[in-house]
Amino acid sequence: MKHIILLALTLVTLTGAAHAQRGPNRDSRPSIVRIEVGDDRDDRDMLRRLHKLERAVNELQNKVYDLQSAPVRESGVYCMVNNFHAGVIEATAPTRLQAETAIQIQFERKGKGIFYSASELKCNQI
Repeated sequence: MKHIILLALTLVTLTGAAHAQRGPNRDSRPSIVRIEVGDDRDDRDMLRRLHKLERAVNELQNKVYDLQSAPVRESGVYCMVNNFHAGVIEATAPTRLQAETAIQIQFERKGKGIFYSASELKCNQI
């Protein structure tokens, strides 16, 4: 039994190393493989389960490679104020507080800081 487990781990490691060298195969969509726990009395059943386990590990590796190579989408907040005295002022920042601060700074630069009102601020997640 120990030899079969060692063989299975070796095969999984070799399969992973070969896949890492080739890169992920994005054309084929993996199916969901359900792993079941069985007994060790039947060698054919154990080999079938071992094969399913290897497929599942391979699919997980493909998903990890895809996630690692996917571009990171930066999120942020877009805020704007349409003020009668200062006009339309916009800002984009990683957080709402930073966007609101940028808008306040723009009001001050225009010399219209007295007319800024947080109640006029409209923000959306981007």
